[in-house]
Amino acid sequence: MAGFDNITIETGTVTFADSSSESFNFTISHKSVPAIVASYEGSTSVNVFVTAITKTGATIETSSIINGVVQFHAISS
Repeated sequence: MAGFDNITIETGTVTFADSSSESFNFTISHKSVPAIVASYEGSTSVNVFVTAITKTGATIETSSIINGVVQFHAISS
């Protein structure tokens, strides 16, 4: 069975202030473009999706303007 020695996992938050799009840089070095899972912590029902991603950062967008925090997990190998 393969191990998890080569997997990089980063968790973090992105703060949205009257916006529906925020870009950010990763704080961990990813050797490949990571997969990202993101979710909104607020009580408003919105869709959260990634529109751009590289080894160094990403852009997360929401289906409407929000004020709050989006949590993300970036996973690469």
